[in-house]
Amino acid sequence: MTLVEYAGKDRDDEPFSESQTRQANRREKIYDLFGLGYDTHSIAKMVNISESTALRLLTIERCNRKFLPSPYGVQS
Repeated sequence: MTLVEYAGKDRDDEPFSESQTRQANRREKIYDLFGLGYDTHSIAKMVNISESTALRLLTIERCNRKFLPSPYGVQS
């Protein structure tokens, strides 16, 4: 089955290809960079992902830290 591309999905992304720990560490790093004043475009270039993916991961981490429901349905 081939997934249809959408905002926030990189072409190279395979569903669930990274361990949850690695994914959580990446979200934390992105959140910390955003807190230091970097925008999502700069962060995306630093960690070599699309800007939409950076925004999605930032939003998920922000929701986790504020104990809010994620608009993406991911809470971990």
